[in-house]
Amino acid sequence: MYSYPARVPPPPPIARAVVPSKRQRVSGNTSRRGKSGFNSKSGQRGSSKSGKLKGDDLQAIKKELTQIKQKVDSLLENLEKIEKEQSKQGDDSAEEGDLLDDDDNEDRGDDQLELIKDDEKEAEEGEDDRDSANGMTLKH
Repeated sequence: MYSYPARVPPPPPIARAVVPSKRQRVSGNTSRRGKSGFNSKSGQRGSSKSGKLKGDDLQAIKKELTQIKQKVDSLLENLEKIEKEQSKQGDDSAEEGDLLDDDDNEDRGDDQLELIKDDEKEAEEGEDDRDSANGMTLKH
């Protein structure tokens, strides 16, 4: 019925810039790894010291992660209990909820009918005004 113009605006340049920035980070990390792989003897001595620090850091991180995991597990268990309780309560009051849902649906239907009628009135009164306000030209 209506034919819209085939013009589609190009995607914003920000979306295009995201992909190259990720590539730059990846290439930066790989180049650092390559340099660290070819260290001299002095670098190797330093790496043994940092190895102890890394080991200590890793142990501390591991402890923190296990604590976090325990908290997450307990939260998940609590969530499951709550969901079970709600489903039990939902089954008990399902009949009451269905009645309320029907009333809500009728109200929504009335609101939608009013919106459709308003749209039809606007279309009859000033279709040209609305089209120019939207910046679109419609061909009949």
